[in-house]
Amino acid sequence: MVSALLCHSPFSAGDVSQRHALTLAAAGTCYTTLLQFLKASDPAFFDDRRLQLQASRPGGKEAHNEHKLKQLLDQYGSDKASKHRYHLLYARALTNPEAVGRMLEIGIGTNNPRVVSNMSETGTPGASLRAWRAFLAKATIHGADIDRDILFTDERIQCHHVDQLSPESLEQLRSQLGQPMDLIIDDGLHSIQANLHTLQMGLRLIQPRGWIFIEDIYEPQVDFFLALSWILQQQGIASRLYGFETPGLVFATSPGRILADFPS
Repeated sequence: MVSALLCHSPFSAGDVSQRHALTLAAAGTCYTTLLQFLKASDPAFFDDRRLQLQASRPGGKEAHNEHKLKQLLDQYGSDKASKHRYHLLYARALTNPEAVGRMLEIGIGTNNPRVVSNMSETGTPGASLRAWRAFLAKATIHGADIDRDILFTDERIQCHHVDQLSPESLEQLRSQLGQPMDLIIDDGLHSIQANLHTLQMGLRLIQPRGWIFIEDIYEPQVDFFLALSWILQQQGIASRLYGFETPGLVFATSPGRILADFPS
């Protein structure tokens, strides 16, 4: 931990406690400061990087998909719809659920209190995997988690072990999965380091025009993801942040798409 913060530390003499405080303060504000430079150099880029989603008007296909996906997520015990309303985004992005052949979700959900990012005892491990299986009628569903005790196999569902803080573990998972994915969701550790490692692996695993979603992004992380969006754009990869008037945002990216192709 100490060595990871060295780039933020003042390389000068002085009181150790003051230098520790300065180091943490620098680490905590570096992305906001970096984002100011990016906005100054490319202000138009950031105008439409963050979008607030509302429910679709009744009667259309999107509204039907939203209702169906919410029903399934609630039925199987996932909080993606009831707490976060993420179904509004997924229903718009996955306009043809039957076209999704393979998906991966990292973060099956554990009740073990010793595991960081656990769901507490009230959550249901594997809930969203089962909801996705019902919504994506022709897809093979892959789940992955750091807690080996919750891995399971069921009809059209296969689970794998992964440590998102280890690029080697993620690369091993990619090798196990073999064929490209149409959809990848990161609902695991919810740390920037884990998100970056997963995104690096995911961009090598995803189909052209497939979707990668990083869930449960909160306000202190927004500047980082806006800066990341600019970096991806330099590689020709479009991305966007979505809010839902509920806790948590979702970062969406899709190689081969332009921003006009994204849900709005």
